[in-house]
Amino acid sequence: MAVSNQQNDDEIGPVEVNILLTLIRLNGKCLQKDLWKMAGTNSKVGIPALNKLIRMGLVTRRKVNEKVYEIKLTRKGLREARKLEAKASIIPEVDLNLIATIPCFYCPYISSCGVGHENSPETCELLGNWLYNLIKLRSVLGQENAT
Repeated sequence: MAVSNQQNDDEIGPVEVNILLTLIRLNGKCLQKDLWKMAGTNSKVGIPALNKLIRMGLVTRRKVNEKVYEIKLTRKGLREARKLEAKASIIPEVDLNLIATIPCFYCPYISSCGVGHENSPETCELLGNWLYNLIKLRSVLGQENAT
């Protein structure tokens, strides 16, 4: 399934992605009335998206009582939601040692630093040198990994 902003019947749009990711966070099922709050949408937008997911075989809707419906991921929906979740969780790894070297953390002027002030990130020599060295280091490492 392709993720797209278009609302074709064979493509999952942003609202559908949000519903699938919400359902996987809720162990694959929840009541329809709670789904809108949890997914950060409303029924006007959510119901057409939910109907699309039902047509695609990714979720089911079961009537619990007169006005309450349970929404549940199908096996196919669970597989698709896991793929989407994996894509959404791709975050670059953060090097904590690198963060600890940011000069702002030990700068004696930090309390008076700010954009437009005498001491500013825009004019800071320490920060400028740190960024320059970081870019230089990343470039060297990138070349080493290429060979």
